[in-house]
Amino acid sequence: MRDQEKMQGVRIYEYGGPEKMQLEWLDIPEIGEDEALVKVKFASVNFLDIQMRRGDLVKQKFYGKEAGFDNNLPITIGSQCMGVVEAVGENVVHLKPGDRVICGGVGTYATHVISSAKRMIPINIDIPDQQAAAGLTQGFLAYAFTHKAYPIQEGEWCLIQAAAGGLGSLICQMAKLRGGKVIGVTSKEEKAKFVLEAGADIVLISSKENIPERVREITNGEGVRVVYDGVGKDTFDSN
Repeated sequence: MRDQEKMQGVRIYEYGGPEKMQLEWLDIPEIGEDEALVKVKFASVNFLDIQMRRGDLVKQKFYGKEAGFDNNLPITIGSQCMGVVEAVGENVVHLKPGDRVICGGVGTYATHVISSAKRMIPINIDIPDQQAAAGLTQGFLAYAFTHKAYPIQEGEWCLIQAAAGGLGSLICQMAKLRGGKVIGVTSKEEKAKFVLEAGADIVLISSKENIPERVREITNGEGVRVVYDGVGKDTFDSN
């Protein structure tokens, strides 16, 4: 049996905890003319995958078929991966077999992924496999925050919520690379060291400090130029 005929994937037949996940042998579908087949080397583990497994996304319109999600059980879970292209459809011109790519979509907890080639991005030779696998969604978001939404300038203060998390730590690093001065906020003292390692100048603990008051103290009453908030409503009012 050729590798191209069978693959393994982590499937769920009902929503719930990790015990609902099953590793199975599956047929590899035929490649569409706009698709590519990727042999997965590393599958990213994201909170989105947990939400997928629990069924949290079913009623969210954004996570529908147009976004590449299929909520009809059973499904193979996973939302992004890194791998090597094994075959491409006849309309695919920016990829070829042997290319290293990152891939966003559904079904990445598997040995192989077939997806629209538009969802696959070639990886520069100087980026290690594991870093490429981990950086797709969070890396793009961090770049968009610090370079597009508000391009932090040299010497400007910024506040970063959830700075110990994957997205927050990348925002810290990118803000520092741009010359910004970073106040990182995290919920627990034990997370503070990770925020400092990511480059924050000052770390505030949200469970123990009044964040607006402390920010005014740190910035001599001027406040920060921008708040990068990857959390949302739980932290919006405090900003």
